[in-house]
Amino acid sequence: MRNLPLATIALSILCTGLMFLPQPIQAKLYFTADALVTGDLWRLISGHLVHADFSHWAWNALALLLLGGFLEVRSRKLLAYSLLSGMVAVDLLLLSPLAGIDHYCGMSGVLNTLLGVVLFCYWRETRSWLVVFSALLCFGKVLIEMTFDTSLLTNISWPPLPASHLAGVVGACVLLLMIDGKTGFSGPGRGIVRPGHI
Repeated sequence: MRNLPLATIALSILCTGLMFLPQPIQAKLYFTADALVTGDLWRLISGHLVHADFSHWAWNALALLLLGGFLEVRSRKLLAYSLLSGMVAVDLLLLSPLAGIDHYCGMSGVLNTLLGVVLFCYWRETRSWLVVFSALLCFGKVLIEMTFDTSLLTNISWPPLPASHLAGVVGACVLLLMIDGKTGFSGPGRGIVRPGHI
């Protein structure tokens, strides 16, 4: 049981449960700038946990299980820091004039933070150039999505916000800059973090 990514599974179940709420209740969880002004600050968190439709949810839930599970079996704190960093990065984008939207939901921006941290951890474990190639592919995907204002892998009922994916990448970079020197990620073959750290 200790090796099971229980927090990741619980978060996935929460996102699944939210999909089955009646639409009027779901609407109270979406990120909307107007609602934040009136005090609905929970939307800064809940907006990442609700989804536009079942296709949107399915892609995000699968990615969360894979990426979150990878991180959690190595360090539950690292998973928590990654989720928090991703949410803050995307929320800062949404609160800025750069977002240019009124409503937002979904976890794809945060998942890009998790992906960045996973790739970094896997690189530190293996030093495989396949990781570098994968990172370049992922970053290229984000740039293409931003250039053409589209989503390459999913087709959801809401307009995409590719900038949220870039915000997630920035969240990963900021997190890794903050923790690498302090926690001492170890090199290949010795795990990811030292005992007692993240």
